[in-house]
Amino acid sequence: MLLLLPTTLLLLLSHLAAAAAATSSSTTTSRFLWLTDNHVDLWGDVNNAADKQCAHMPKAQWESAVQGMLAADKNPDFIIFSGDFVHFGARNASDLTRDVILDTITDVTLRMQRNFPNIRLFPCLGNHDYDPSNNWPSNTTESSWLLKPLAKLWAPWLPASALKTVAETGWYSADVVPNKLRVISLQTNYWAAYNQFTDISDNDDLAHRQFVWLESELALAQRDQVKVYINGHHPPIGNYVSGNDVDMQDGLWPLYSMRYVLLVQKYADLIEGQFYGHDHVDEVRVQNKCTYATPDGTTSNVQSCDGEAVGNIYIGPAMTNCNDPSFRVWEYDVTNKSFGTLTDYRQYHYHEVVASNGTVTEMTWPLHYHWQEIYGDTMHNLSAVSWKQEMIRLSGTSAAIKKERDDFFARRSFQKFDDHAATFYFCNVVHTDLPAFVRCLYSATKPTE
Repeated sequence: MLLLLPTTLLLLLSHLAAAAAATSSSTTTSRFLWLTDNHVDLWGDVNNAADKQCAHMPKAQWESAVQGMLAADKNPDFIIFSGDFVHFGARNASDLTRDVILDTITDVTLRMQRNFPNIRLFPCLGNHDYDPSNNWPSNTTESSWLLKPLAKLWAPWLPASALKTVAETGWYSADVVPNKLRVISLQTNYWAAYNQFTDISDNDDLAHRQFVWLESELALAQRDQVKVYINGHHPPIGNYVSGNDVDMQDGLWPLYSMRYVLLVQKYADLIEGQFYGHDHVDEVRVQNKCTYATPDGTTSNVQSCDGEAVGNIYIGPAMTNCNDPSFRVWEYDVTNKSFGTLTDYRQYHYHEVVASNGTVTEMTWPLHYHWQEIYGDTMHNLSAVSWKQEMIRLSGTSAAIKKERDDFFARRSFQKFDDHAATFYFCNVVHTDLPAFVRCLYSATKPTE
């Protein structure tokens, strides 16, 4: 049986380590790990192609991924995980029983706790982390079979206040560095468009209750004068796009998406990072300011969310076998003036060596690209304004820009887009408000401010 340090002692050690990094006089930045969508299949065979399809990661590959993270940074300040511990059914959903789901999340949790001792991990739940997948009940008693064991399992990582809400609803808030940085982890399954249990007419529904809780947590962070990272699974804005595959119903209900955008805009000065998974792509979507306007400049019930850039939604490349399996090491500012501001990142991806008989003989996770080396000449920083300007620049039509754009898509394992597909992509990540996206899509010009 795995021996774990008492929760109080572990949290104290973690706080001391993070505080020491934050106050170090020798550096202005520190690091944390970010991973998402590992979709671990404990019974999968790394030498069987059927067990390495998208949304599957055989156990041996997952073990190599943990070693890859250790090689990249064995002592990060903390780790963020954006959901989907569990694989998708290879043939059907019959192998995703409640026991399998609990066993998988338990195995992933304990392996991370063994390999990253005294380092806190802030997880959230994805749509595959439940039985049946995608449908999370609004009645919390129906999901207690999962949430109550998770509260015990994640006790070495989270404080008592967070464990209480994990056991009840799955969402929580916890300080990373006391009085400086806080993680708010959402249960976006309650907002997902395909969740058949969601009742948008019920003001006591968990979807509504989570918004009330989120606003209260943001107000509390504002009062406490701490910065915030938001962690969730389903990206709250934009559409899922991968090659010619476009799904406009794979995210949140539009009503919830708009509610999220307005709430995050209200507290934009506190929120230094928004981390999501689900779409299995390496992507940044820009959140723009929402305003009300009328010809006479007085009042209106018509809203436009296509103003200046006020936030970024980072979508993590999946660790599982979709596109290019990857994880990321972030650098963030630890000076008092700009604490929590993201400053750089390095992305690592999966590489395997296969023998002539088809057997995998080596699995490693080398550096894929470094943001500063790729973007440092064209972006001043990782702010929403800089990302928006860069995405607009890459949507240009010159031969040089098209070459850069091909490289941009290649790094993300997208197929080479033609001009029309590229316009669609950049409209989607720059104009995340649906009406603005549609206007951009059917415009003859590139996306503009």
